[in-house]
Amino acid sequence: MNALRTRMQMIFQDPYSSINPRHTVASIIGEPLKIHKKVQNNFEYEERVRQLMNTVGLAERLYDAYPHELDGGRRQRIGIARALALDPEFIVCDEPVSALDVSIQAQILNLLMDLQEKLGLTYLFITHDLSVVKHISDDIVIMYMGQIVERGPTEELFKKPIHPYGQALLSAIPIPKLNSKRERIILKSEVSSPINPKPGCRFAPRCAYAQAECSVADPELLEVSPGRFAACRLAEQFV
Repeated sequence: MNALRTRMQMIFQDPYSSINPRHTVASIIGEPLKIHKKVQNNFEYEERVRQLMNTVGLAERLYDAYPHELDGGRRQRIGIARALALDPEFIVCDEPVSALDVSIQAQILNLLMDLQEKLGLTYLFITHDLSVVKHISDDIVIMYMGQIVERGPTEELFKKPIHPYGQALLSAIPIPKLNSKRERIILKSEVSSPINPKPGCRFAPRCAYAQAECSVADPELLEVSPGRFAACRLAEQFV
């Protein structure tokens, strides 16, 4: 179990609350090394921490700095370095750029992509920002109220979403061109309560294509074309 934990790490959403303000940069990054006894002495500890700082683009002069002295981008780099400390294979990125300014978001995303290529990492990237999804993801899973409704390669899913919720979601993306319009799918009805949800498709109350059987049982996530999955009884009509 311990080996599993070291292979999987997490980068948290808020770089202001996910790191201890009473610890220095070096202490925050190096804590996993001490807990899991990955270094034999202080020299190895300092060398490894400095290496991790360099990997994520943190200047060596920040070794003894405290989080309150740094901006959000540098704080998130601390969180990334901490996640890398145990040489993980899989990293859960929980909205890692949502709390950052747009200009800093691009820097952190590019860093994550560079690290993925350099270290052979696999990310589970959780976000509500569709532009971020398209930029960083190879495959996408769309969820609605805790249910997976669609899954597929990024390029194909953005080109032609299958599930009605995926269609509505992607129709809301603004087009950055003058005189360019996209037909917006407006969802009606109220969002159901996620507490003790009723049987059936949770999107059914807002779906323009919903039928009586959609409210009877949960739809299965089925492969409707190579690599494309959807949890909708009418999915094949939308392929």
